[in-house]
Parts: sequence; C-alpha cells; structure tokens
Amino acid sequence: MRTFLVLSAMCLLFVSGHTQSMGHFGFLIKRTHSTHLFKFPNKPFPEKGYFSFLPEYGFGFYLEIAEHPYLRVRPQLNYHVKGFNHVINYTPAGGGPNQMKTLANRFHYGSWDLLAQVHSRGRGLSPYLILGFRGDFLLKKETESEELWKQAGHELESYQTYRPYSFGAVAGAGIEIMGGVRLECEGNLDVLQVVRQRDLLVRNAMWSVNLGINLDRFFPGSTNPYASLPCISDSP
Repeated sequence: MRTFLVLSAMCLLFVSGHTQSMGHFGFLIKRTHSTHLFKFPNKPFPEKGYFSFLPEYGFGFYLEIAEHPYLRVRPQLNYHVKGFNHVINYTPAGGGPNQMKTLANRFHYGSWDLLAQVHSRGRGLSPYLILGFRGDFLLKKETESEELWKQAGHELESYQTYRPYSFGAVAGAGIEIMGGVRLECEGNLDVLQVVRQRDLLVRNAMWSVNLGINLDRFFPGSTNPYASLPCISDSP
C-alpha cells in the first residue's frame, strides 16, 4: 500500500508538470475476465496451464497529455480484481453422486498505468492503439482454494507466498466517438511472477472491455488540444 501511494504521488507530480499540454480526462468502467497461468517446473514432464476465467468489474480514472499530434500519453489510476475460478469435483457430506463446485479466488488491486495512444483521426471517429505498462499493488486477497490445497499437500499451497505487487504489459485498441465516449478492448499480462517457488510459477493474465467518457466535455471552460488536428479524410 505504501508503494502504491508513493507511486501515485510521483504520477501526480509528472502530470502537474504537463498541464499546458493536458487534453481529455475521464472515467472508465471495465468488464474484466482474468485467470492465472501456472507451471509446475519440477515434474518429470513440466506441466503448465490455466484456471477457469473469473469475470469481474473494475474502474479507472485517466487523463491524456498531447505530446505529438497523433500520440497521447495517458497516465491512469485503476481498481480491478484479478484471479480465477477453481472448479472441483467433490462428494457431498451426506453421500450421493459427486458434484461440481466453483471456488472463486480474488486478488483486489490498485494500479497505475502509463500508456501511449497512437491515433488515426477521422470525422467523428478516432481509432487508436494502446501500448504501455501497468504496476499492480495488492489491496486484498480472497482465496477459497488455498485451505483445500494446503490440506491436500498440493504444490498450489505455495499461494501463501503470493507477491504483494506485480508489473505487466498492456496492449489493446479503442475508438473515440465524437471526442466524448470511448470503447476499448485491452489485454494485460504479468511480466513478474506473482508466485515464484521451486514447485510452482504463476502469472496473472487479464483482458477487459472498457467503456469510458471524457469528463472534460462537461466543463465549458476546458479546451481540446486535438480540435485543430487534420482529419484523414481531409488530406489530399
């Protein structure tokens, strides 16, 4: 948590030094699907795979800095839930046929993104690519599977050593509509392993669909530094 607050302060200082080139600022709602990619490296035939996806929601606040007519730098603060669903086959206590049960494992994160948006302007529509990095800082962990693994002596009990932070890459694409609403699809894969033990390696993987709105449109005194950019359709 302390690292997250320090990084937040550094990002605010960075933003304060670029107020003259500041563009849009706004809010995102995210529909996310995440999982954990795991690997057992010390088995005779190293086993790897992933769990069932965990659907969740998240949100973010962003602002854009116009560093070039078609390039925007976008610092962004997020809250999201990563994790996975663990489906098990169990026998009810009173007997009877085996049943399936889903155990949800949630890892609540605050994160800072530093993203680059490469735009291609058109009339009313501005498609763009997203590339950048994300720093995740663990706020809370809810693991329904951990006690089960511990009792079974399974390699996955190493989740007790889960890292409180992670760093990863972000890539995606989006479209901005009439300078006010944006729709994005993005993927996020950890570079660091959140569990790194002799018997187990784990990374987070997540993709999301984001719906955003540029809040500066509701402030009459705000300016849009992109308004004077030429449209592709206007070029000879």
